[in-house]
Amino acid sequence: MSRLALLLVALLFSLQAHAAPASPESIDTLFTMMHVDRTLGAASVAAEAQMRQGMAAARQGKTPTPEQQAIEERAIQRGLVVIHDELNWDKLKPQFTRIYVETYSQEEVDGLIAFFRSPAGQAYLAKTPQLMQQVMQFMQSYMAEIMPKMQQIARDAARESAAAAAAASAPN
Repeated sequence: MSRLALLLVALLFSLQAHAAPASPESIDTLFTMMHVDRTLGAASVAAEAQMRQGMAAARQGKTPTPEQQAIEERAIQRGLVVIHDELNWDKLKPQFTRIYVETYSQEEVDGLIAFFRSPAGQAYLAKTPQLMQQVMQFMQSYMAEIMPKMQQIARDAARESAAAAAAASAPN
């Protein structure tokens, strides 16, 4: 009996190890179902909001002069050009396809496509941008709480390193 169980387990693992890789065409269908191109477009809008929040945070509550506002706006616009040029779907799709092909089997991709065609999958896709925005807002505020601790650690390390360097160069 134990030999039969061992043989079945070995067969199961063998079948899993030899699962057919996903085809690029099925990955393309999956990306279409997931609206990846639109998601990247929404990400650029979120990136702009993050840049604006970052500029405001860097001001530390101070009202910028018109000249400073113009500088910030030019920086944001330059950043948006980089995001548009570098984070466009035509440029990223080949790498995403390769990663998905290496990660998912054909059976898994077929299951994902079926899921995204379902009402639950469509709800997931429709609500993910809102969910991600809320998660990003939470993480930004959470990281703002953590940053003073991280900055203190960096200052302490710099102070300790300087002291160690001074001690090493002091005559014995």
